[in-house]
Amino acid sequence: MNVHIKKFLDLFVPLHMFLFALALVAGAAISNASMDTIDHHYGESIFVDMGDYFKSDWKRKYEADPTTGELLVDDDGEYIKKKWFGIIPIHPMFFDAWHLFKVIMLALLLFAGMFTQRRFIINIRTILFYLLFGVLGWIMVFNLFYGSILIK
Repeated sequence: MNVHIKKFLDLFVPLHMFLFALALVAGAAISNASMDTIDHHYGESIFVDMGDYFKSDWKRKYEADPTTGELLVDDDGEYIKKKWFGIIPIHPMFFDAWHLFKVIMLALLLFAGMFTQRRFIINIRTILFYLLFGVLGWIMVFNLFYGSILIK
């Protein structure tokens, strides 16, 4: 690599951390490509022979009548989401690969951002801090826009 390019990159972040972050972004792109393949090209994809988990089906995250298969609704007419022990909502990544790939993509992008910091110290506290606030921030903003602002 050209010495001038290396010196330029070292102004921002050491080269090995930059390359690692770049690999994480590539992994996020692969995960995003998997999401779009499942959504738009499932029938001709490598996922077609891997079982129903890889088939995109938004209905799997909701409670259904065991006899009819009809989705259950609450008093407000909203679909009832599946919950652990009837209390804690279950993340959709446990029901289909599209949501799993989305979680992987977001985590890899979050980690890539961590590794592009000049003075990043790798320890469990820092990683948990980024994950906690990155995930909570994402969930809050996503739900605000998805559930309210973008709906007429």
